[in-house]
Amino acid sequence: MIESVAHIDGGALVGILTTPNVHTKKSGAAAILFNAGIVHRIGAHRLNVKIARRLAALGMPALRFDLSGLGDSPPAEQASGFEEQAVMDVQRAIDAAAEQTGADRFVVIGMCSGADHGYRSALVDKRIAGLILMDPYAYAHPSAKAADIVRRAMEPDRWVRKAKSILNKSLPDDRQAPDEQSRPVPAREEFGRDLALLVARKVEILILYTGFVRSFLLKPEHFFETFDEHNLAGGVTVKLNLDADHTYTTLASQRELLNSIEEWIGGADLTHKDAR
Repeated sequence: MIESVAHIDGGALVGILTTPNVHTKKSGAAAILFNAGIVHRIGAHRLNVKIARRLAALGMPALRFDLSGLGDSPPAEQASGFEEQAVMDVQRAIDAAAEQTGADRFVVIGMCSGADHGYRSALVDKRIAGLILMDPYAYAHPSAKAADIVRRAMEPDRWVRKAKSILNKSLPDDRQAPDEQSRPVPAREEFGRDLALLVARKVEILILYTGFVRSFLLKPEHFFETFDEHNLAGGVTVKLNLDADHTYTTLASQRELLNSIEEWIGGADLTHKDAR
């Protein structure tokens, strides 16, 4: 494969373009990857690098870049809200990838806040034909919520902490669940409606959840039941690896992630094209 520095929009953004060994400009799909939170464009545990290289090995170019003000990209010249700026940055990266690779449709890949930016970008840019969202928004299913209460009640150290908090008021009486979402979350109805709009536009969507959402979802059916009024079952693929942590720390979870992405790419219909 070939990797080269990409100066996007005259250097407003900086990234790395990964292409197959023999690369000529041709129509097709390319991947766009970027930061999760404030993590550099390489991604947690270099996941973005590994994903980009796996995709290039499959023949798909991939551009991973830093959003404005993160990593090697300077702050934006004009102040915009963080979410609005991220969407504009994704669109500028798509422009650059289209120019450098000849691609005319794109798969946007994001983790956590990156997933949020990815789906919002797809709502406004019809060149996005596919989304891979890692731990996007999740909403509590009653069965998962009940199971989580039981699981927490059975944790021995939780009751030790509870006892200590009673004896020493300076200690917190419980910890925040590691799988509770701290980023702003839209109403369930809004997220469901947006996904339904993307499905109607024939955008292929892969959602990958980890143990981060254990208190919300325990199986793919819980996701679809949460949005049953939108009938997403035919247009969204959902996979759960509850043994994986939020950033895929173990090599085993990374291998499963890469294999899931490769399998999905192989079966996704990314031929749908529409002008922005």
